[in-house]
Amino acid sequence: MTRPNSSLSRAGSLSFVSWNVKGLNSSIKVNKVLNHLQSLNTMVFNDVFLQETHLRPSEHNKLRRSWVGQLYHSTLTCKSRGTAIIILKAIPFNISHTIADPNGSSFLFQVNYMIRH
Repeated sequence: MTRPNSSLSRAGSLSFVSWNVKGLNSSIKVNKVLNHLQSLNTMVFNDVFLQETHLRPSEHNKLRRSWVGQLYHSTLTCKSRGTAIIILKAIPFNISHTIADPNGSSFLFQVNYMIRH
């Protein structure tokens, strides 16, 4: 598991972390990933994009934490592929359109952020 790519946040800008986690089937690995993301501090990123989660739809609650506001995912019924998008609780936004890939490879949505200056 390699460390995530991130862009540093500046006041009034959006930043994100993108991470190919290569499977989150183990509770230990889920905790390591989420603890690392939390250690980056919410001032570093607004959104987290996880690829290759390998979670079934019923398993995505493993990604819920107190700092997670919204969680979106695309999966297959088997433990392969999968993406997840985590939007922090402190980020004001609304979603106007969503598209989940039935093959579990991608998840697209249009977001309107309300950034305070």
